[in-house]
Amino acid sequence: MVFQIGAQSNTELIKHFEAYNKQMRAQGDVQGMINAMTHLNILVPSEARKDTLAYIYMSEGQYMQALNTIGIDPKVDDSDIALEVKAMSLKAVKQPERALVHFNEMFKRNPSPALAYELAELNLQLQKLDEALTHINYGLANATPEMKHAYYEQQQPYQVELKSALCI
Repeated sequence: MVFQIGAQSNTELIKHFEAYNKQMRAQGDVQGMINAMTHLNILVPSEARKDTLAYIYMSEGQYMQALNTIGIDPKVDDSDIALEVKAMSLKAVKQPERALVHFNEMFKRNPSPALAYELAELNLQLQKLDEALTHINYGLANATPEMKHAYYEQQQPYQVELKSALCI
């Protein structure tokens, strides 16, 4: 009796999952992309790959999976993508206090009227009225007519100028 065991090397597996990921992207198969990225991250761990995987989860509305992938605690070396994933996902799972930490860091790195709106909204939820007013004033002073804010709470989504959104 002869037994033959065939195994792929790590290099072969990496090539396989890179090709698989490329094909899943071409097909628009998000779950396939998640599977490929997960396997690649096991074979060749990378913060950038982890951040991208978490971003894909977040984009698909899988906020807990996104947070489980990169964690919720702030890190000095968090990438911009990691900050966005943590901020948006924590906000989506109704953790405004934790989300606020990441939104504040995003605003420090790259202030914008859209981030000011998010910060004003979170600070209002947390009854931090002075901080909310600071961000509202920043948004009003820096928003341009081209900037929009979308509302999805109604049956029909709609957009208004960002300056108007800051006044609501």
